[in-house]
Amino acid sequence: MRTFFIDCLKSLKVTRGINQYEDLASKGEQGREELKKLLQALITTCNQFNYIPDEAKQRVISQRILDDPEFYNLNASKVWHWLNGVSSKYYNTQEEKPIENAQELSPETQKLISEFMGRLLDGGIKVVPAASNAEIQGIKNEDEERVKRKAYSAGYKSDHEFGRMMELKVQWAAECTNLLTGSIKPGYPTFEQWIENNK
Repeated sequence: MRTFFIDCLKSLKVTRGINQYEDLASKGEQGREELKKLLQALITTCNQFNYIPDEAKQRVISQRILDDPEFYNLNASKVWHWLNGVSSKYYNTQEEKPIENAQELSPETQKLISEFMGRLLDGGIKVVPAASNAEIQGIKNEDEERVKRKAYSAGYKSDHEFGRMMELKVQWAAECTNLLTGSIKPGYPTFEQWIENNK
């Protein structure tokens, strides 16, 4: 992949009018160090997609260099974005590879696993039958009823009168109480008296 990326960088001037390779070359030793770090980042990014064949990676990167309208220079972020865009196509087609040098379980270990699984099954794992639609609807109705009872017991009412009473209480508090202390101002009526006077 290293040679491929160097070729890509060298051809950017011709294919896209980008002088990235020339700019790095003009910096001398500092440019060589930057090129080395860039190549390492590009290769590391490609290695993250190890399930995509190298030929496919090269094909995708070459094509995206030509047709990506937001391509301004070759960097690891762009390469990751391009490869991630096609990764699902390759990831789903990979077959699981057997683990190399995998050791078979000894008969003693297999016996222990079988006994453990048997104890689990005998120890009360219960299969719950699927609920019918009527049972599910009954549970939903119970939940709704419980929510209503809880709201009512907490003092919540959803009727118009309750809302109107709350508005009046806010109005009374603004007129008749000290908003900092919450106490009734001297000479002002209580809420019940205020309601009687404003009916």
